[in-house]
Amino acid sequence: MALLAGMLYAGCGTENAVPPVGATLNVEEVKSLYSVKCGICHGADGALQYAGAKDLSISTLPLEEVHNQIKFGKGTMPPMNKVLDDASIAKLAEYAMTLRKGKP
Repeated sequence: MALLAGMLYAGCGTENAVPPVGATLNVEEVKSLYSVKCGICHGADGALQYAGAKDLSISTLPLEEVHNQIKFGKGTMPPMNKVLDDASIAKLAEYAMTLRKGKP
């Protein structure tokens, strides 16, 4: 079980493609960061639901809660606050909102 948890944690991209602290990310950089950090479990369209990941395409969470879940993690989702700066987390949260079917 511990091995599976370790693989899931590693699979959620906690080590790769980390932008420099304080970086201003453009749209393509945010998409790439999402792909590495989030897309493995949530999928490119947000609906993959791998390893218990929520379907982002039907999420109704407000932006602030999305930001906090990325920052502090939830369930099997690891916290990103030790590997990403707050500006990058905010950009990821904004990008996650665009994956909703009805768009915010």
